[in-house]
Amino acid sequence: WDGAINKNEGDLYLITWKLPNVEENENERNENLQEIKTELADKSLISAVKVIAELRRAGDLKAYYKNPRLLKVTEHGFDTCVTFAIHQGWTIEGAIGSEYKIDALYLSPQIAITYRIEQL
Repeated sequence: WDGAINKNEGDLYLITWKLPNVEENENERNENLQEIKTELADKSLISAVKVIAELRRAGDLKAYYKNPRLLKVTEHGFDTCVTFAIHQGWTIEGAIGSEYKIDALYLSPQIAITYRIEQL
């Protein structure tokens, strides 16, 4: 769904959808930009729903849930839990790293808001 996984911190992943450059007159640009933002918001939500659906369908995870050794350790078994935070805003993108590994870096208060939403 056109998102790019850019960063992970433990079990947290940052997935971004970039707005394309739109060069038209001001009125057309505003209408087109709003349509693109809506499409990207839809894609991010659909991506989250697809992840949840695939986790629920995963047969190998279901087998782990019923593993007798794991059931001995946990009283009531266990389940896979995922959370999502979807937020739209501006950010500055840059590259950081060495000649062997380069990562995308995103600087913005919007990123901090997204992290806080995910923790709720």
